[in-house]
Amino acid sequence: MLVNRYNSKKSYHNILFDLDGTIVDSYKGITDSIKHVTKTLNIEDLSDDILKKFIGPPLEKSFIKYCNDIDKNNIENAINIYRDYYKETGIFDCIIYPDIIECLNILKNNKKNIYLATAKPKPFAKIILSYLHIDNFFNEIYGVDFNGSLKDKYDVMSHAIKDSNLDTNSSIMIGDREDDAIASKKLSVDILSVRYGYGEESEFSSSNYVADNVLDILDIII
Repeated sequence: MLVNRYNSKKSYHNILFDLDGTIVDSYKGITDSIKHVTKTLNIEDLSDDILKKFIGPPLEKSFIKYCNDIDKNNIENAINIYRDYYKETGIFDCIIYPDIIECLNILKNNKKNIYLATAKPKPFAKIILSYLHIDNFFNEIYGVDFNGSLKDKYDVMSHAIKDSNLDTNSSIMIGDREDDAIASKKLSVDILSVRYGYGEESEFSSSNYVADNVLDILDIII
């Protein structure tokens, strides 16, 4: 069921997309990389339910929250192990969601500005979009950086807004996790949450819109 908490149409000119769980299903690449970390550090394996929670939020936050043997003293090592494995193997183990290319085409044909705003490192995001041959749809790609100056979705979205001089009143964020909604609310940007990703229903309580599938996005924006 498509949810519109405005009960009317708004006009959006700038469309910001999350990546994992919104544009691509990256479950296998991400979870295999996490399993590599737990195996390398000889720590307890994580259940499938917990592994899914890693898709979307920053790695540091998830490792510390869900791995009892990872804390501020060894988190940097865990992230380095993850990224070394992911950039060689997991990064290409993703598939684009059905109808995403059609959606991006229609948005572009309707003169919308399309941006990527992800908690994944920007270099990784650029590789994925290029690998899937959809990088040409995006005006700009924004992600976290390796030096820690941009470390979460709020930082990335805030930087995108300033860097591309976006009017927040005509901008909307599309994502699947609570981090997308929280960052959007702080920045006074409307949020469209998608159910087909990895977020749970409780994460959508503050969303302006909730869409069941990719084509529902067009019903809201076009």
